[in-house]
Amino acid sequence: MTKKISAAHDALDELGTTPVKTDDDKAYDRERDEQYLRRTALDLALSFHKNNGGMLTAPQFMAQAQEFFAFIKGETK
Repeated sequence: MTKKISAAHDALDELGTTPVKTDDDKAYDRERDEQYLRRTALDLALSFHKNNGGMLTAPQFMAQAQEFFAFIKGETK
């Protein structure tokens, strides 16, 4: 490494770059992850719906999205 890069790494190591997360930060992260999973499940269900002719009703579509959500989370029925 060059002198500048190694000096920067040394300075970061001295500062202790590992941030400490509070309980609020952890709760926010869990909620954000949950929202991402829900959005992903809806996107997958919509893609599946479009690729298979688009003949699902709204309740059928939501049931399909819930199945994708359970699959993404690793749960089974």
